[in-house]
Amino acid sequence: MVRADALVERALSGLHGRGIGARFVSCPEEARKLLLGAIRVSEVVGVGNSQTVKATSPGLRPEEIEWTKREALLSDVYLSSANAISADGYPSLRAGRCVDCASPERVCRILCIIEGRVDPNRITVILIGADMGF
Repeated sequence: MVRADALVERALSGLHGRGIGARFVSCPEEARKLLLGAIRVSEVVGVGNSQTVKATSPGLRPEEIEWTKREALLSDVYLSSANAISADGYPSLRAGRCVDCASPERVCRILCIIEGRVDPNRITVILIGADMGF
């Protein structure tokens, strides 16, 4: 059996190898501090519909999160989450493929695969060592 820390290291290495910035933090509070240190006060922040972002949002109230969703197209920084990241740095699904479940509770309505970065420093993935959403 592969240890969790070995999988995290493999994922971080895979993301870095694809030109994607990646960090690991042990808890949501560390992620919040990391975000607060990285986002400038002058930057407009867009937010996706993410349970993880809601749990780690840097002091945003629910109505502010709704506002940022509308402003996302013009944002300097966009906060979102992935349902999964593979150990090699690829996005992934638990079943390994979309099963098109058509459930009303389905949260994975859009499948986006990011093979690597386009611009330097454009994407940073923060892996949180906690169960944060679905």
